[in-house]
Amino acid sequence: KAFITVISGGAAILTGTAVALRPAASGETTVLAVQPKEGGHSRGAVRIDPVDRAAGEAVLALQDAGDIPTAWQDEAVALAARLAFEQLGLRRLSAAEAEAFARAGWTRTEGRFILDDKSYWERA
Repeated sequence: KAFITVISGGAAILTGTAVALRPAASGETTVLAVQPKEGGHSRGAVRIDPVDRAAGEAVLALQDAGDIPTAWQDEAVALAARLAFEQLGLRRLSAAEAEAFARAGWTRTEGRFILDDKSYWERA
C-alpha cells in the first residue's frame, strides 16, 4: 500500500514499501525525487511532463535511472502511476522504452510504453 503524507511546509510525500517520492518541482512539470522511505539523499527522479489535462494524458520518465536500484525503480513507477490516476485524474500515461515500465506490465507500442486508466484500475 502507498500513503500520501503531508509534511511541514505543505509538501506531500508518496511512500511505498521502500521508496518515498518527494516533490522536487511542480507546475507544468512535476518532478518527484526518489529516495529511501526512511529518509536520505535522492537517488534519481520521476518526471511527469507534459501533462495534457484536457486529454487526460501525461508522459512519465525516470531520470538518472542508473542511480536507482531496480526494485526502487519498480516501486517509483507504481507510485507515480498511482499519483497520476488517483490524484491527478489522468486517463493515460506513456513512457519511453525502459525496463522499469516493461517490468510493470505497461503495453509496448510503437517504441513506447502505455498504461491507460482501465488497465491501471484492473490491477489496483
